[in-house]
Amino acid sequence: MACAAGCGRARSNRFRADRVETVIVNDIPAWIVLVALIGWIAPSPGEIGRRIGEAVTRRRA
Repeated sequence: MACAAGCGRARSNRFRADRVETVIVNDIPAWIVLVALIGWIAPSPGEIGRRIGEAVTRRRA
């Protein structure tokens, strides 16, 4: 039977183990980071079209 918060007995969070391992899985390939960075920095297709349009109208004027 579980003890409620105010029952007066301290609950123990200790356990016995022969071996404890910490495993951290943080293996993101470098190409994914590179693609994400380029996608964040690169202009959007609308911005590219706007700049090309501005360059064309400047040449005509």
